Amino acid sequence: LGEDRFRVRETYHHPGISYDRTYKELLRPGVYDERIEDLDADQFMGFAKQGHRILMKKRIIAPHLKDDLKWEIDVFNPPKLLVLAEIETPTEDYPLVIPSFIEEVLIMEVTHLKKFTNYALADYIPNR
Repeated sequence: LGEDRFRVRETYHHPGISYDRTYKELLRPGVYDERIEDLDADQFMGFAKQGHRILMKKRIIAPHLKDDLKWEIDVFNPPKLLVLAEIETPTEDYPLVIPSFIEEVLIMEVTHLKKFTNYALADYIPNR
């Protein structure tokens, strides 16, 4: 995303709603450094009104088998028929074992495919 591009996110969870802005810096293909800052509702709306793209999805957080890692499983709203799962590992050479509930439905690895980034999947909002 870079310093001039960022993402704002509205997250629904128990007991309420949270807002954040994320800057991502590409370190090398598939590896990013992220900086996340919390926002209040007014700040979120100010940034959201400036946006040119929108992406609606449901995120499910599932624990990994070890090391307190978490799978982030994104189910995209129709008309997209897409489910993506990702996990942030502590190192690039981390010995990741994909759990059976993902392995059974896995079609392909998309880490290095730009067409599967949130930016590419987001819908363009005209006239902004």
